[in-house]
Amino acid sequence: PDVDGSAGQLLRRWLDLLTESETLGFDSLWANEHHFDAYGGIIPSPPTLLAAMSQRTQRVRLGTSIVVLPLHSPIEIAEQLAMVDLMSNGRVEFGIGRGFVEFDYERLHVPREDSNERMREELDIILKAWSGEPFNHRGRFYQYENMEVWPKPEQQPHPPIWVSCARSPSSFALAGEKG
Repeated sequence: PDVDGSAGQLLRRWLDLLTESETLGFDSLWANEHHFDAYGGIIPSPPTLLAAMSQRTQRVRLGTSIVVLPLHSPIEIAEQLAMVDLMSNGRVEFGIGRGFVEFDYERLHVPREDSNERMREELDIILKAWSGEPFNHRGRFYQYENMEVWPKPEQQPHPPIWVSCARSPSSFALAGEKG
């Protein structure tokens, strides 16, 4: 606070800076999810920040770098980012990962040892949800019967998907498997 002011002041300044970056020629803006910490914890919801940016910009791509999928409901993420894609006229880039902050998993009571399997299952659900067709899903963590998700994104078949890969060979394998 002694440097950045209040959380509200900081967020509004970020919005102004990000908006100006489009004028300066940047091609994309990315929001990174963090929780429970002064370092980055002020953006627990990248879709919310990107929704605001969708109304202040015209051209730049708007990306999540990353959504920590295992910490969320895949249906809610599919809905939220489809909305941002629609509001931005199809400018969303969907970056996903498991995250590296174990404390987030502990605080939210999500077993980190299941994070790889959760992320894979949730990505499959999001892709089904973005198809615009009713779907069934029977997985380890989620079960849906005749689920149809609205809205579907502007970009078809869906926004570009980026997979965070750093330390885990399984993340590299997922990125390769999904193309």
